[in-house]
Amino acid sequence: MANPKVGAVKDPYLESITAQINEINEAIKASNKKQFEEIARLEAIKTHYTKFKKMMLEGK
Repeated sequence: MANPKVGAVKDPYLESITAQINEINEAIKASNKKQFEEIARLEAIKTHYTKFKKMMLEGK
């Protein structure tokens, strides 16, 4: 496959759009990571609470 940049004229508008797309993609990745971490934290709390509740119901 040929390299599309060979002999191509720079297009500031296209480069600007590409940069904006890349920024949005990075923001989405960061947001997804934060959401994943929050879900993991809540799952840990849920697991701990479930074990605690079971122990209390069993009178241990």
